[in-house]
Amino acid sequence: MEAKPASEPISASAETTLTSSRFGRAVAGLPLKTQLTVNSTEILDNVATQLLRLLINGTSEKLILLTSSDANAKDSVFQALFSLFKQVRLLYTDKPLLSVENVAPGLWFKGGHPPSILKGHDAFIMRALHKANLLTYLLTITGCFHYGFSFLDDAFIEIFCPSFVNSHEEAEIAGSVGGGRLLKLQTVLYLDLKTQAYISALEEANSNEGLTEELRKRLLNKIFPDAMREFLISKRANKNVRLSPSEEDFVARSARRREKLMKQENLEDLIKEYDWMDFFKELFFHVQKSCIGIIWDRQDSASKMTSLTPNVNTPTPKSGSEIVSSSINARFEIARQRTPEREVTPGPAVKKPKEKRLWLKSEEEALVTALKTHGPAWSKILEQHGAGGSISEALRNRTQVQLKDKARNWKMYFLKSGLPVPDYLSKVTGDLERDEKSRKRSKARKNSSGNKDNRTTTTRSPCSSPKARKIARVLEVSSENGLSPELVS
Repeated sequence: MEAKPASEPISASAETTLTSSRFGRAVAGLPLKTQLTVNSTEILDNVATQLLRLLINGTSEKLILLTSSDANAKDSVFQALFSLFKQVRLLYTDKPLLSVENVAPGLWFKGGHPPSILKGHDAFIMRALHKANLLTYLLTITGCFHYGFSFLDDAFIEIFCPSFVNSHEEAEIAGSVGGGRLLKLQTVLYLDLKTQAYISALEEANSNEGLTEELRKRLLNKIFPDAMREFLISKRANKNVRLSPSEEDFVARSARRREKLMKQENLEDLIKEYDWMDFFKELFFHVQKSCIGIIWDRQDSASKMTSLTPNVNTPTPKSGSEIVSSSINARFEIARQRTPEREVTPGPAVKKPKEKRLWLKSEEEALVTALKTHGPAWSKILEQHGAGGSISEALRNRTQVQLKDKARNWKMYFLKSGLPVPDYLSKVTGDLERDEKSRKRSKARKNSSGNKDNRTTTTRSPCSSPKARKIARVLEVSSENGLSPELVS
């Protein structure tokens, strides 16, 4: 549909329709097509917000069930919103990601400032694009959109590490996440995403032409290219040739992961080692934390969240014949089969703590070996035994906090049992005196909380005030001793 020239007369009814939005008559002089795309950002924002809230306000298992084909037929809310979202996206483009050029073609260009006619509205438009593109990415992960792993791989940096600054708000958000640079947590997710893309391509090739060494090399060269450094730089708007320390680490880890994958010839072992659900849960938790600021429009959390603005220079996904663009439906269907069926209802869900992963013997052995060599240098340990580690990947599913907690628990076991503490645990934090104070403080806080609940539901008893004062004194003493909230939890 071609845009009509701005000089073409507009009927009274059409003018009323096209100016009855937050943009008012500011866009009245624009072509009708542009008026439609600009004004429709309100609908895009509304639908994307509702869908994101529905999808991420719960657990990863709920998301799997909600987006399954069987659940789609039952859940009229999700189906209605999803259908509407697809229709609204088509007003702008048939490509996966939306950009400012789709909103105001010919007026707003990639890497440029918004046109004067949209001044004051650019932040709202950008926020709507944030939500829509993140939603497209999430729905592709769940198999609702069929853009494949090629799109997920190409768009990862654009979605989670934006580098362009079309407004003051975008400058603040881009600065908070490194201005288009991969951060430590994102490098691990991106490395695992590339690994899943490789496994998916192997599965498709295995069912079609069979696996050969030449095919595996070709896939690895495409997903883990030798020119990874140049690839990262190409994703930036300023083309800064200097990589951050976390990006340099990612380049090294990618090379080591590629070497390891090349040595692994058994596809079943590869699928078992790099489990799809483990990756999906980690990505879901990351998206969940990143979304809080934008889907509830909390301005005060904008500087703390991970920005979800895409780079407008996102390449169009390769054709379906490209092996790396293989559908993720087959892999996600296995995840759905492993998820217990239960009724999925929209609305707020009871928040559950992140599921704990039991420690494997190989993980414990790797941690002990690393502690003997480096002591409690958690970052160094993960560099050698984490994802793409220089020695092994035994601890690739662990964080620095988990390593610290595990080592501390070991040390406290020896202390409480009256056994000599091994040398490799001597520098690990933790002692009996502090542990005892932490337990007392925790108990006092629980009593204080219970006492407050009683005061709100029952008549105040004569002994409640002295008890409250006693608890307050315990808390005051604990605070003076410098106990931190982390020790209580």
